[in-house]
Amino acid sequence: NYLVNDRPRLFERIKFIVHSDDDEYWRADQTLKWLAAVDNSGINHFPIIANGDPYTARPLNPGLWGWDNCKEIKTGGWYQPMMLNHAALEKMKIAVHDYGIKGSCHGFGITHDVGVGPFAWQLGLNHIYIPG
Repeated sequence: NYLVNDRPRLFERIKFIVHSDDDEYWRADQTLKWLAAVDNSGINHFPIIANGDPYTARPLNPGLWGWDNCKEIKTGGWYQPMMLNHAALEKMKIAVHDYGIKGSCHGFGITHDVGVGPFAWQLGLNHIYIPG
């Protein structure tokens, strides 16, 4: 909410945000190279979410971790690490203003690292994979 709604001048300049837990690390050189490739590919005009879970990110899995027989939701598994582009953040403006991710996590009884999946699914974000 802070980046998307509370600081419009900052938000208009954001191309990507990356997020990870405190036990994960980014190689800045490789991350910047990958983000440049995403930006230059042309897909950056679409709302994109990316995660780095190689076992679940391709193709999207039916279901949700911890919920047996939930085949309607398609997610990329764990969203640690994660990237969102500007188009995805723009699409999330109203939902994050009302703390939508918190409601999504609470409703499914999951934490943010899984809860971003159904949130992204509800918003119709496109998934890609963070290599590495």
